[in-house]
Amino acid sequence: MNYARALFEVAPKEVLKNKEALLGVLDVLNHSKDLSMVLLTPVSSYTEKQSVLAAVLDKIQSSPLIKNFLSILTKNNRLASLDKIVSALDRVRLEAENGLYGKITSAESLDDKSIDQVTKAFEKQLGRKVEFEVFEDPSLLAGLKVEVNGVTYDGSLKVQLEKIRNKLIQDQSAVM
Repeated sequence: MNYARALFEVAPKEVLKNKEALLGVLDVLNHSKDLSMVLLTPVSSYTEKQSVLAAVLDKIQSSPLIKNFLSILTKNNRLASLDKIVSALDRVRLEAENGLYGKITSAESLDDKSIDQVTKAFEKQLGRKVEFEVFEDPSLLAGLKVEVNGVTYDGSLKVQLEKIRNKLIQDQSAVM
């Protein structure tokens, strides 16, 4: 998160452009096992990594800021964390906009309209911009679980069934 925050603070108006550039680098790394081996493992020296990284960044025409940022990550052995740093950029941007980050977990995939409805409902309730990352978890059976601002709102069928089960056990214990 610190690296993402530093990149954001250097160029807050270019956060989306910088994120896209870093995603491009991640794509290159994900599609080249040899390149990943050289840049992400201790097999190569720092000098070799810098040389290879510079060649790759020149080829994909990265900006000087991105070149410098990735050079710092390489120097600090953090290039393997690039995917987490890219994800953190959205959170840093959202925090700067006084927004909140959240997670929606559903039993089945949600369409954009459903995600938009949940987003609007939470923005209205919280009075702040909210952006969600969406996950699927079939173990929920049906419904949604939403986490935002440190609070979990669980409307999944799994939890509802557990509540009914606990109520039945409690009622049975009271009868005895």
